[in-house]
Amino acid sequence: MDDRFFKFVNLRIKESLNNAILHDHGNSLWVCTPEFDNWYFEYQNNQSLTFNSIYFDPVLELFSISKNEKSKFLKEWFEKHIKLHVRSVSRRNSDLSYLLMEHRKKEKKWDLKDRYGFPYDTVKNIVEIKKKDKKKIVLLEKFLEKNNYS
Repeated sequence: MDDRFFKFVNLRIKESLNNAILHDHGNSLWVCTPEFDNWYFEYQNNQSLTFNSIYFDPVLELFSISKNEKSKFLKEWFEKHIKLHVRSVSRRNSDLSYLLMEHRKKEKKWDLKDRYGFPYDTVKNIVEIKKKDKKKIVLLEKFLEKNNYS
């Protein structure tokens, strides 16, 4: 993929996730809507990334990105912006909002003493952003700013 094209698509993905939040729950980190009614990524502490193909297929097809390239592109996007290493990528063509709703009932929040296998810097950034937010949520935009990807 051409570098300029990658940067352009990269920017469109970032813009389309403008209102997304990072939701930490035990061994998972979710990129989802603040209402928990839609999800984009689920990253687990075993370094596996799952993306919502219901959301990303139409977005990436606009740019004629093939199915094989989608996984590679989203892996690169996630690693570059969220700064977590991805070993495996899978796609899921289903609505997992019910899981997110369950997470709200049974919260397993991260803190610096209980990181659920996630890197210290990632957990530290999320905990610091939550402390400053009245609603105790982590906007993806704020996280990217903290990671120097504004």
